[in-house]
Amino acid sequence: MASTKQYAYYLEGNQIAIVEKDTSFDNNVDSRDYSPGIARQEWKSPQSTIVDGLEVKYTYLKDYRLMSSRHIGWNLTSTTDERNTSVYSPAYGEISGYLTFFFPAIAANNGILDMSALNDGRNIVVHNHLFSGKHKIKVASAQGYIQTHTKWSSGLNKLEEDDDGPNPVFNATETILQSGATSFNHGFSAGDYIFNTTAMGNTDNQGLFKIAELSSDGTTVTVDKNYYSDTTTSGDLASVDAALQGETFTSGDLFIPQALLSEGAYIDISSGITFLEDESFDIDLPNYLQKALVYYVKGKLAEDAGKLDIKEYFMKEFKKMIEKHENSRISGLRIVSVGSHAIR
Repeated sequence: MASTKQYAYYLEGNQIAIVEKDTSFDNNVDSRDYSPGIARQEWKSPQSTIVDGLEVKYTYLKDYRLMSSRHIGWNLTSTTDERNTSVYSPAYGEISGYLTFFFPAIAANNGILDMSALNDGRNIVVHNHLFSGKHKIKVASAQGYIQTHTKWSSGLNKLEEDDDGPNPVFNATETILQSGATSFNHGFSAGDYIFNTTAMGNTDNQGLFKIAELSSDGTTVTVDKNYYSDTTTSGDLASVDAALQGETFTSGDLFIPQALLSEGAYIDISSGITFLEDESFDIDLPNYLQKALVYYVKGKLAEDAGKLDIKEYFMKEFKKMIEKHENSRISGLRIVSVGSHAIR
């Protein structure tokens, strides 16, 4: 028998969150929620997967403004006009629990794009992505990634080894070997993507790759494809056979996180973006709503002055104009009634 599920939502600023009512009983006598004979009712993050999903409709007021004219491309250099520049970001993942965007090179087997021209702490706007919206840069790295302040426990895997372990070896046979580390490739599957964020002696060993094979002893990863941004298309990736160069890595910690593809996604890094910081930010309102806002302000001033009758008048006019504006946005057929009260 299917159980009834109850959902709710709450708002914090311009963020919306879905929660589910948990009515399961906690039999742990050491828990502060233990209460024999009484069912607990707590709102928590959704407890189960919903096959058909949940549909949520809400209005989001953007807290930033973009220039109307922007160029979307692949590269960011000191000569790029940042006032109208957006950069394609065809892959993303997680570094140290934070959402991270990866930038493969724009040429085959040529490593990564240097993103260090951006300043840590600045805001960016992501489009056409699972994580579309405003984010703040935590690290803009020369190793081809932007780590944001957005926390994300993705559960994605990573290949890593610190400088106390055996030195990782990159071979021209397209293998990455960590001898003696029997769990080096655990958690991965053939077909997964990885992005090498480590500064290598050979740039061919950096960037975005696809795993072809994993050794049964856990020590080796074989890649077969190197991916790069295809400048002839709108944010897509192209691939060629990987061409790793023989190299024993001895320069520190190796870190190669799993990557997910996001072809067509792009990031506004423009200095021409205006973000809502304080009351000086201009919010675009239709002329009709600007008039409604005047009523609202007058109502609040009357309330502060203790003139409640005047306050009620202005708030009534404010609500009336809001209702008229919302009604004008309803699409579909409007039917005019007949009879003595009909329009003539």
